[in-house]
Amino acid sequence: RSSFDLSGSAMADTLKAKLSAPLLEAVQRQLPEVDRANERSKLSSEDVAGIARILAHDNHEGRKKFDTDVLLKPIFRPYFDLTLDEQREKSLQMLLAACEAGVVSVRDFERNPMNIFMAHEKLAEVFDGSVATKFTVQFNLFGGTVLRLGSEEHRRELPDKIDSAEVVGCFGLSELGYGNNAVEMETTATYDVESKEFVINTPSVLAWKYWITNGACHAHRCVVFAQLFIKGENYGVHGFLVPIRDEQLRPLPGCQIQDMGIKITMNGIDNAKLAFENVRIPRSALLSRWSKVEEDGTYVSDVTGRRNRFITLADQLLSGRLCISSMMVTNSKVLLYATVLYGASRMGLGASGKSDTPILDYQLYQIRVFPLVARFFAVALFHNYCKRRYATRYMEHRDVDHAEVVVLCSAVKPMAAWLADEVTNTCREVVGGVGFLQANGFTMGAHAGITAEGDARVLCMKLVKELMALIQAGTVTVKTTAGDLVTCLQTPELADLGSFCNKLGRLLDARLGLQIADLATKIEGALASQEPPWSQMDVRERFFAANMNKFSSEIQAVAVAFQESQAMCQLLSVVNSKGTSPDLAPGSNGLPGPVGLRPLSASSIEVLRVICALFGLGCVQRDALWFVRANLVTPEAADVQCAVNDMCELLRPDIISVVRSFGLCEEAHFCVMARDWRSYNEVDNRGECVNVSKM
Repeated sequence: RSSFDLSGSAMADTLKAKLSAPLLEAVQRQLPEVDRANERSKLSSEDVAGIARILAHDNHEGRKKFDTDVLLKPIFRPYFDLTLDEQREKSLQMLLAACEAGVVSVRDFERNPMNIFMAHEKLAEVFDGSVATKFTVQFNLFGGTVLRLGSEEHRRELPDKIDSAEVVGCFGLSELGYGNNAVEMETTATYDVESKEFVINTPSVLAWKYWITNGACHAHRCVVFAQLFIKGENYGVHGFLVPIRDEQLRPLPGCQIQDMGIKITMNGIDNAKLAFENVRIPRSALLSRWSKVEEDGTYVSDVTGRRNRFITLADQLLSGRLCISSMMVTNSKVLLYATVLYGASRMGLGASGKSDTPILDYQLYQIRVFPLVARFFAVALFHNYCKRRYATRYMEHRDVDHAEVVVLCSAVKPMAAWLADEVTNTCREVVGGVGFLQANGFTMGAHAGITAEGDARVLCMKLVKELMALIQAGTVTVKTTAGDLVTCLQTPELADLGSFCNKLGRLLDARLGLQIADLATKIEGALASQEPPWSQMDVRERFFAANMNKFSSEIQAVAVAFQESQAMCQLLSVVNSKGTSPDLAPGSNGLPGPVGLRPLSASSIEVLRVICALFGLGCVQRDALWFVRANLVTPEAADVQCAVNDMCELLRPDIISVVRSFGLCEEAHFCVMARDWRSYNEVDNRGECVNVSKM
């Protein structure tokens, strides 16, 4: 169905009325206190636009088109009092509307990968994270896998149908019993030489495909990963394109689909459990770009080894990490934007004893929210760097870069998701009771990002393992010194703020190098030890025990050190180049584009230096004991709270301008507390952003 063509859909008349109700005027304007809170800002509108362009990073025209042709469509207006079926139907309609706009194509993975990530960033501005999740499965996990692994026939016939959602897909990798060890999954695909078909089976309850987005209601086909058996021999995990529903969306014979029901958030996503019983598919259903089965059962593959073939098949998880990072970065900026604007318009107790002071002026508000704004800048710029590296690796076919891109994607996804979670919890608390209203956007969407591949800490283990291999190979180098012992981290003069930021950067780099060296020494000691319990283990058991049982804390510390060092590096790149680094204006291949950036103004750089310092100080503060014990910082210098307070005070006059540089589509931002919340509460609104009295 095309969007808004509701014939034959499950959408009831009441839902049609809900989705067509006019917006309340109050959610279409801001309170005047917001502009008054920005009167002392040194940033002009041109300054804000310059910072916004650096944060947006790529596909600027596509972003504008996404705003006008997608986000401003009525279907994207929030409505909260919906049944489960209505939520799912609305999510489908939003997906169809995004597809109709034609701003993004699954083929962009081969011609402009960052356009795919841009679409995720923009869709995540929608209150309901369900549509962004359905979109990422349709275009990345399902569509991207078909494009990258499919046969020439698949690549010729399916992309247009995926782009239009004529074919809605799902991605069947995870099984109930096999999450982070999917290479050992149980689902089987047995080749029948006589019929020239594959037979798909689910041998046990642990082999059920689990948490399959789009699976419960809307998917026509599923990319099913299964162990390939030919004449009794297991050739490892391969991908198969399996029809699971007919044109009327009825499950096909042998396909068992169970609805997973109500979740803690994002119930517009139709998650399912899938199982298969003797489901026969043609030989052409194998995603055969790298491996194929001849009619007589002869197996041919360009990739040697079962594990290597699995890594090749699961490659779309790499872009998936950037898709999730895209959504999480936007989740953070939407809530930070709303929290800052609400703080500017909400009056609290002042020195007069009356409610005449914006709560944004309270130090308590600032020291909890402003460091998160600074961390957002660092994470967003790190995310942009990872997008560039990914685009260059695939557009320029730089296989030599692949291992480093794996490390970067494995780093930024957890970092962005953890930030979104921290922003959600902290901002929800500081705004008080209004944060409890669904119309203010404090959902638990970050939880989905954190656990999209299981516990994000497990992904950090992969990050550290791959990083240490790169260091051992000499591909990546780290520093183990920050120079002289730091005896002072108190607020410098503004003229010295740049060198102060660089000092903080050197501290974060040194922490990374020293923690990696410490971890390597401990693991090497475990492998060589002749003492119990190590002496009772073989090499494989020792390596497993070292990573899983003995040094987990050290591994996680290295992961965080790498994330923060990389993020600080990208923030410093903007500050030190005054926004003119060629990398900040990339082309579709991630390399510097034909048009450079104009230098940021002196005022913009001053504000960005404050943000940079605030991020660096926050990193030191979170790990102060380690910096002292490593003899990088004196105990007195490690107490940075006064400097944090000072940086927040310096940032206060410009904070409204800063969050306006986030590049949100303000006409489609309906968060009540960021709009005219006083007028909103003059009517019986029932917690909705639309006029319920007109229904």
